[in-house]
Amino acid sequence: MASLPQKVAFFHLDLGIGGAEQLVLETALHTHAILQNSRCRSHRVDFFTSHLDKHRCLHAAKDPRLNIIVFGSFLPQSILGRFRIVCSVLRMLYVVLAAIVTGHVGYDIAFNDQVAAINPLLYLIAMCSAFLVNSQFTSEAYCKTFPSLKKVRPCVLYPPISANLEELNLLPIATTSDQFSSNQAALRHVLPPVLTNLAVNCFRFDLSRPFALSLNRFEAKKNIELAIEAVSRLPQNLECNLIVAGGFDVRLPECSTYFHQLVGLSKQRNFCVLGSNRDASTTIQEGASRRYVLFLKNIPCEAMFVGCLPVACNSGGPKETIVHGETGFLCEPNAESFSAALEHILSLSLDGSDELAALRAKAQHHAETFFSPGVFRRSLQAILKKVAKPSDKNWMQDPPRQRKMVNRLTHCQLSGKLEPIAQ
Repeated sequence: MASLPQKVAFFHLDLGIGGAEQLVLETALHTHAILQNSRCRSHRVDFFTSHLDKHRCLHAAKDPRLNIIVFGSFLPQSILGRFRIVCSVLRMLYVVLAAIVTGHVGYDIAFNDQVAAINPLLYLIAMCSAFLVNSQFTSEAYCKTFPSLKKVRPCVLYPPISANLEELNLLPIATTSDQFSSNQAALRHVLPPVLTNLAVNCFRFDLSRPFALSLNRFEAKKNIELAIEAVSRLPQNLECNLIVAGGFDVRLPECSTYFHQLVGLSKQRNFCVLGSNRDASTTIQEGASRRYVLFLKNIPCEAMFVGCLPVACNSGGPKETIVHGETGFLCEPNAESFSAALEHILSLSLDGSDELAALRAKAQHHAETFFSPGVFRRSLQAILKKVAKPSDKNWMQDPPRQRKMVNRLTHCQLSGKLEPIAQ
């Protein structure tokens, strides 16, 4: 039986609240759990980063099981709003050098997330045994970008579903149909308590009425306009509110600029805008509506996990996570296509047909089968065993060089983003 590593290190540039951060933190926590369950002696998981704000981070970043070490928090993200990539590379190089200088070496496995520029520095103490990516789409893009490395095809490790239903609070639901009351109770789980309290207590948002949820960072490349345009095109008899929520980084001017652009577009489309004076906003359309709650765009796995039908672009990751017409809907990246899918779902909910219940059941079963934490942990454990004991046939290994190494380090590059949706 292959042995597991005892010391594992993770390298990540900035522990903010994005999808990439959630993926790498989930991987670190699952790695710790695997080592703990295997009763490895003196097992340890260290996490190196250049920035961590305990007041603005994911809950996993505060988990005591992870030994998070910050190097270079004084380094700038950009210079006069420019050179972000250069600054990111320099910050990551500083993190690795600081880790080596301070004696943080001798790891069995190290995960390098996203910033590949530090790989040559890691090669000083190890060779690369495996590349991990978060989808087949990313794997194909990697092979096309680096054709010289086609012999080393990346291992696909799908991100786990992060919705912890036991820790989320439920609010009373007012509904005129007993048929949908239990369904709505399950769908309420998709909102974390902080957003639920913000929507209900601060903005008097009625969560018993159907709404579409777009959860993204406030960046132009996320194309959040698509959600606003899609909901605004729905027929008047299908009333549907919209919540726009996501990561807002006060250090990035783009977040504020893009946020105000979205507020302006919402007002142009006759939305009643709530929360426009807050960093993290909730944008909704006021009006009476009934029964159905649905997700929109970038979180299909979590949506399916609670029996909610996701609507996503027909490209990249969604083609792997959604079975069109059975567990959700894949659309062209335009408002007309998205609006048609939303209209179809809302119509099914109003008709009270068995088709909607069947679709929701399929979606939930699909998510639990392929994207549950248990599936993720088993896949990760298999990779850890494989990498911890590299094969002599691995063409990237260099035994003569390894014998000269004082500390033997095998590192994996965890590339791509958390969200399995790519437009």
